[in-house]
Amino acid sequence: MKLYLTFDDGPSRLTPSVLDALAAQGARASFFVLGEHVAGNEETLRRTAAEGHTVGNHGWSHRRFTELADDEIRAELERTAAAVEQVTGARPHLWRPPHGDTDPRVDAVAGEPVLWDVDPLDWTGISAVEIVATVLAGARDGAIVDLHDGRRAGQATVDAVIELLPALQARGFELAAL
Repeated sequence: MKLYLTFDDGPSRLTPSVLDALAAQGARASFFVLGEHVAGNEETLRRTAAEGHTVGNHGWSHRRFTELADDEIRAELERTAAAVEQVTGARPHLWRPPHGDTDPRVDAVAGEPVLWDVDPLDWTGISAVEIVATVLAGARDGAIVDLHDGRRAGQATVDAVIELLPALQARGFELAAL
């Protein structure tokens, strides 16, 4: 059974701790990065890619794609893809819309997005215990979990990840990158 942990809005000061937790358990994840957060976090982004995690595109500035013109959507994605490629040597092949906001027009411009099945709302300031409970309740083969390592994320997410990884593995899940 596979479970896909994903992290949005980084890289940030929290990302290295998430990477440490993943490395300690031999787990892989996917990180949907904001282009505006690449500068100053280049080493963290390089590490993310070097350790076998997927680096995906989350746009440049976390704007709602459903409120943007087609050329603005393309610019958000292209600018981020270029920044990621400059740092990691590879262009992201997956993307996730900020806020999960998409529609047929956005999909026609940007391609099929990666959304999620389990959203513990970790960015809202809830506790690690609440994050863990939500993820464990929604864990099933093939599920995609939406966590955050940037913007409004906090230490509770890191603490939850540290607890979740062995708990999910004990339930037979392989924690894989998309």
